[in-house]
Amino acid sequence: MARWVGRLVLLLALVAARVAADPLVLDADTPWVVFPDEPEPVQRALDDLRRDWQKVFGHRPIVLSAPPESRTGPLLYLGTKGAWLPELLGEPLTGREAFRLAARRDAAGRLSVVAAGSDVRGGIYAVYAVSERLLGVDPWWYWTDLEPTPQQRVELHPDLDYRSETPTFEYRGWFINDEDLLSAFAPDPLRQNVFSLAMWDRIYETLLRLHGNMIVPGTFTFPDEGCQDLAARRGLVLNMHHILVVGLNTYRWPTEVPFSFNRQREVMERYWQRCIDAYRGREVVWTVGYRGKHDRPFWVDEPELTTPQARGDVVTRAMARQVAMIRRADPNAPIITNLWMEGADLMRQGFLKVPDGVTIVWPDDGTGLIRDGETVAAGQGTYYHTAMLNGSANQLGEMVPPGRIYSELGRFVKAGATRFFLVNVSDIRPVPLTTDCAMRFVWDARPYLGRSDRENMDACQLDWCRRYLGQEVAAQAAALYNRWFDLPYHRRGVRQSDNALHSRLRALTRSTPPLIAAGKPLDEATLASARDSLAFADANEPLLAALVADTEALLPRVPAERRDFFLGHLVTQARLHLHSLSALGHTAQALLAYAANQHEQAVAAGNDASAAADRLLDALRDGERGKWAGWYQGECFVNLEASRDQVRRVAAALRGEPLPPVRAARGYANLYRYQEPFAANFPLLYPARREP
Repeated sequence: MARWVGRLVLLLALVAARVAADPLVLDADTPWVVFPDEPEPVQRALDDLRRDWQKVFGHRPIVLSAPPESRTGPLLYLGTKGAWLPELLGEPLTGREAFRLAARRDAAGRLSVVAAGSDVRGGIYAVYAVSERLLGVDPWWYWTDLEPTPQQRVELHPDLDYRSETPTFEYRGWFINDEDLLSAFAPDPLRQNVFSLAMWDRIYETLLRLHGNMIVPGTFTFPDEGCQDLAARRGLVLNMHHILVVGLNTYRWPTEVPFSFNRQREVMERYWQRCIDAYRGREVVWTVGYRGKHDRPFWVDEPELTTPQARGDVVTRAMARQVAMIRRADPNAPIITNLWMEGADLMRQGFLKVPDGVTIVWPDDGTGLIRDGETVAAGQGTYYHTAMLNGSANQLGEMVPPGRIYSELGRFVKAGATRFFLVNVSDIRPVPLTTDCAMRFVWDARPYLGRSDRENMDACQLDWCRRYLGQEVAAQAAALYNRWFDLPYHRRGVRQSDNALHSRLRALTRSTPPLIAAGKPLDEATLASARDSLAFADANEPLLAALVADTEALLPRVPAERRDFFLGHLVTQARLHLHSLSALGHTAQALLAYAANQHEQAVAAGNDASAAADRLLDALRDGERGKWAGWYQGECFVNLEASRDQVRRVAAALRGEPLPPVRAARGYANLYRYQEPFAANFPLLYPARREP
């Protein structure tokens, strides 16, 4: 008898173990349970999850407002509200933006999944955790063309329990800046935003999937533009950059009004107040400070301020007044000052007094080196770049090595300077690797702090290549990315990229065609620049040629569904640099040959330079596959078409032909032309709404 009892106990234990080990299964017909009054930002994230669900399972989800009594299978509980959540969670979620994704038994005893947040953004992050962790939807899916794998069912471990930790940085945001590519690729049909709200919505979705919570939506946007409203409705904190302090769009400053806080304080304050009023009801991290129109020092418009002390005094007084006005509207509002360019200099020289309660934000130099002078302190933050338009750095491709990101941001984490992080991502698509690296770090730096910057960089590149190019080629692709970041002019001591290549090229071609056409000599400064550029091209072109050859050799081995992404990312960026260097080197050769009266050599080099410029534009077209057709049509800030036009003029002059016409320049005036019909409404886009 005892033997049979023992066997029965053993059998029951095995059955219990088997039941415990049986996976939790989600399929197309697993109902969702969502409280009907979830806040709009959570509802918008749920809309994204609906799309993801249909991609994976092939069916729209079943969405219920309460748990069904008749069902015995699992449910998926989602959101921040609902009477069922406290019992499911067992313990309350605490802390800002906290969320939990767990397998739990509900009141009916069903093993189900709960994805819940402590607040609105916690709820958003919980929804996207289902998408990424359970359905396999990558946060960068739109930008990298990585669609999830269709499945009949998803098996989960019954012990599933993911709880978010306190984010490393409190505010984590993107600055969409110098958006020439996006503006032409996705124009707003109503011509009331710099690009379409549909594209803005994609950007906000991606940022939230990466656990971002803050946005600076555009270079020269007004506080009441649609992109601002959509960001708020998506659940993002609004911020403004170092030019548009308090939201004032100084790019559109009326020409008839003198720009001067020193001399026109009443006017400036009236505009500031209207901007503050326009943000009412939204979550904002305010930026205070004082910079001139068009991203230049204010003393360009106020030349009487000649000393650092006088300039610092004006900024100090302006900030104090801005803070007082903001505090009157919201006594607890978070406020930062972004010490861009001269701001960092004045701060380090002791000529700025930052008001109490204002977070000091140290900018980098545009290439990932933060300009705090090793003085960073707890409670501060940083304004960073993975893309930068400045005539020298990178606008069209990756440049900042991940190791530099880990090193610089790591300094701030160790100092406790984790209040604020804003990264300039420009048009986003050229810099997903480094932006992903930064966003993962600022969300949770703990996994990285115990390793060297080199170890983190190697792991980052390998992980990136596994995710987006596949395990089989990941190691080889990571080695190619490493070579890219280690190009001599990308290294710490130089820090140049596509901007610099074309600044050099146009410096050689801007004034030389008419001189050559007239048979006049070139000045020594031009020839010295030509010699320097030729040496630069000769030193770097072989490295790019080898890198392009190796990326092209790897391309056929990349899985077919990932090939276009690799082509559009590293392959195209390497080709861009190769052909730019070729055009630069041949142009320099042509000018030096002309100066030496070597006519045939000059003509041949000029023709070679023109052919290289054509190959450059062809390479960009080749990298525009699938939905990205036409991606580069709006490119105007590095201005590749201008480079090609000028090179063609040099070649034509050397051949003795008439100089061909050039294309009209494009710039911010073109991107933001939609604002012109609304000029009478400054400092807003639309007429101010009257209170009822």
